[in-house]
Amino acid sequence: MDLGSLGEWLNALIAACALFLAWQAGKQAKQLYQNDRRREREQQALRQKQDAVRFSVWIAAEKGKIYSWGIVLNNVSERPLYNLVVCGDYAGKHGERVPFAYSETRLLPPGRFFIPKNCDDTLPYAFKYPEIYDENKIQPLLVTKKHRIISVSFTDSDGLQWQADDKGNLQRTNPT
Repeated sequence: MDLGSLGEWLNALIAACALFLAWQAGKQAKQLYQNDRRREREQQALRQKQDAVRFSVWIAAEKGKIYSWGIVLNNVSERPLYNLVVCGDYAGKHGERVPFAYSETRLLPPGRFFIPKNCDDTLPYAFKYPEIYDENKIQPLLVTKKHRIISVSFTDSDGLQWQADDKGNLQRTNPT
């Protein structure tokens, strides 16, 4: 084997090593890119869910008033929510479950509001106008079998639609 041929083999070996190292670097760069994209998607999903998890609903009664109850809407996010629908039921006079739905709130600003139930069935609306929540006048009914929230749905400020069930399980309802 002459010296020229040995140099060619050495150059080919060096080129093959360089090609292998470039392939490994490309593979590593692709993996880093995919990890960054996954982390970005996870962070975006967390940001999107922030407003949704900062909203809650519960049943409350007005202190000192018999048969006076309503729902509390608690939006502690910094942005409004839209197209709110609260579905539930309560025990009727004869023990039967009476369904109710509240869907009059098209825009819910940040804050806590109490919406009293109309006890007069002859009125056209099941609920009265929302009031600012006053903890001196309102008693939460956190352990009641007479009143239940079954589902809550709304749209957040990003246009994402959310729904929560009676156990508080929150999920997006519109596709990504």
